[in-house]
Amino acid sequence: MPISQLWGEIAAGHPVIAKLPNGSGYHFVVIFGYKDGRYYVKDPWQDAARQDQPLGDVLELRVYGY
Repeated sequence: MPISQLWGEIAAGHPVIAKLPNGSGYHFVVIFGYKDGRYYVKDPWQDAARQDQPLGDVLELRVYGY
């Protein structure tokens, strides 16, 4: 899915998996919302208080569960 379709999927209530670069590998987060210029993500590396992190370089997006 092109990055340009991300907002439409989030607005429709579809969580999106984002593949992010991490050193020599990759890291995955689930984007589930958008508000005030920030995408809300569930990130297994962050605690519950830090689940609204801004996104960096997104390499690949996939619609999750649809």
